[in-house]
Amino acid sequence: QEEILRFVRELNDWRKGCLYGELHFGRMIRPRPVVCGEHVEEIKYGGEHRFRSVQTAAYRYRGREVQILVNYLGTEQTPLIELGGKEKSVTVIRDAGGSTQVLPAEGRLELKLAPRSVAAILL
Repeated sequence: QEEILRFVRELNDWRKGCLYGELHFGRMIRPRPVVCGEHVEEIKYGGEHRFRSVQTAAYRYRGREVQILVNYLGTEQTPLIELGGKEKSVTVIRDAGGSTQVLPAEGRLELKLAPRSVAAILL
């Protein structure tokens, strides 16, 4: 229970933190394709729902484009993001405070996401 509450607080911190403008005033745009696993949720009466293991959305605000990736599962996920361009590197925001790291990317980026975590990519 406490882990879920921590995750909800983290999501709220992102909304109030470094992506405030994008999430409040930005325009949703089509996200770059993401290849990831599936999560299967069993339904009470015999069916099942399939969900992508990493949820994503992209926004544009004041000329800056950002794609947000959310791992809501309790296990580490490693999605592959198809950047489409010839980017040699990409800036990744790792926490709501805005700390960044530059990662090498040759048109695609493989990004490790810790359990129940969020990351954003500046496009």
